[in-house]
Amino acid sequence: MKIAVSIYFWGEKLDPAAVTAALNVRPTQAHAKNETRASSTDKQVTAKIGMWGYSTDSEIDSAELGEHILFLQSKFSDSLNKITELKNIQDSCIDIFVATELNKDGADYEFELTPNNIVALSNFGLPVRFTIARVED
Repeated sequence: MKIAVSIYFWGEKLDPAAVTAALNVRPTQAHAKNETRASSTDKQVTAKIGMWGYSTDSEIDSAELGEHILFLQSKFSDSLNKITELKNIQDSCIDIFVATELNKDGADYEFELTPNNIVALSNFGLPVRFTIARVED
C-alpha cells in the first residue's frame, strides 16, 4: 500500500514563489499559469492554472496514514496561521492518497484516522479530499 498526504493550492494568479515565502516551506511541485514544463512522459505541457503543492510521499516511507498526517502538520506547524492569508488562491485542499494492490482473495483494506489525526487535519482549515486507487500487482 502506498500512502501520501499532500497540501495543494491553485489559482489563476497564484505565484509559487510568494506561497513558498509566506509558508517558509519548499514545495515538492509548483508552477505558475502558462509555465511550460516537461510531463512525466517528457512531453512539453503548459500550465492552465498556477499550482503549489507539498506531498509526504518523498519524505516518509510508511503505510501508516497517521504518520503522514503528523509529518505534514509538523512541516507546516510554523505557518498554519498563514494559510488563510495567502493571496490569489482559488482552490485548496489536503489530499489523502491511498493506493492498494488488487487482492486476488478479495480482502478489503482499511486505514484509520485517530482523533489526533482529525484535529491535525482540521488545524489546516482546508477541505480534505480522499483519492483511493487500486492498482495491479
